[in-house]
Amino acid sequence: AGIAVEVHHYEERSMASPQGQDDSCGSARACAIVEVGCGGRATFGAGVDANIVTASLRALCSGIGRARRAA
Repeated sequence: AGIAVEVHHYEERSMASPQGQDDSCGSARACAIVEVGCGGRATFGAGVDANIVTASLRALCSGIGRARRAA
């Protein structure tokens, strides 16, 4: 038994470093936003991390969690 999930939209952005830190050191963070279809509902999820892959997985989990809570 699994969960059928469709990714309808995916977007990624870079975020500036926290105030007072120098961006030239590669300390920017990645933000991923996804729209997912899960259980007949479309929801959005967002994730933030220094690694874009991790941010994307966080966004996916966030979207799935929202859809499951709304069901």
